[in-house]
Amino acid sequence: MASTSSTPPNQWKPWDVFISFRGDDARYNILSHLHKAFKEKQIKAFTDEELRKGKEISSGLVKIIQESSISIVIFSENYTDSPWCLDELVEIFKCQEESKQTVISVFYKVNPTDVQKLTGNFSKAFAIAVLEEVLDKGSSQKADNWKRALMEVSNLSGWDLRHHKDEAELVEEIINDVLKKFNDMSKSDDSYDRKLIGIKSRVEKVEWLLKDKQYVGIWGMGGIGKTTIAREVFRRNRSKFDAHYFAENFREKMTKKSPNDVRDKIICQLLGDKNLHADTSDLDVFTRRRL
Repeated sequence: MASTSSTPPNQWKPWDVFISFRGDDARYNILSHLHKAFKEKQIKAFTDEELRKGKEISSGLVKIIQESSISIVIFSENYTDSPWCLDELVEIFKCQEESKQTVISVFYKVNPTDVQKLTGNFSKAFAIAVLEEVLDKGSSQKADNWKRALMEVSNLSGWDLRHHKDEAELVEEIINDVLKKFNDMSKSDDSYDRKLIGIKSRVEKVEWLLKDKQYVGIWGMGGIGKTTIAREVFRRNRSKFDAHYFAENFREKMTKKSPNDVRDKIICQLLGDKNLHADTSDLDVFTRRRL
């Protein structure tokens, strides 16, 4: 993997969160709960289920890991018997080292000590994966990389299911942690897109105005950067809200669709609801309450 150290750690990336997990252990429980919670919070989370083909991860998947702001690693009992998961972990560790990517470890029905020290059932699964790799490739280099990534990532501060009364509580804590980390990123000077010369002072002015106002108008001739400023303000502050939507090219959309269609699309995004169909200009009481 090429070094990504030249990329500012908090620059706006295509994916908010990348989730590494062992399918059989997590797919129908904690992973499904996390997916639902991320969707409700309008957080773009990626899992690799559709890309799992062959024994080794693709360059496309490596790129997605690099383009994620945060990686979540769900350590479960059989995580290490999957060379695919271990390869993902190595790439995540590289991103954490080289581009300071934020990594969150989750210990799901497994003792953190077993992961950190490679003991118990966790060690047995790892030994099987290592044996298969050595027999297949005749080299232990990759196995050494797996072991180092396991030791380093599992020693990062993380979440342990044993300390929560149920999975719902654990998922809520993880979501709140992710939102806090995004909020902290937004406060950093590095969170400004460095390609946008002079953006920092403009954004700071709008954010200052928004401290005691609910809306601010940005006025000026076309092409001077009004939308760019608005988009940067939106990006830096979206994690403070339960739902958000950037309504771009609004005037153009209003000429092509009815006001109700445009409104309904925005509401669907805010509520995470694909089945909203308002036949009148007035929203029903239930939709208003949800908003």
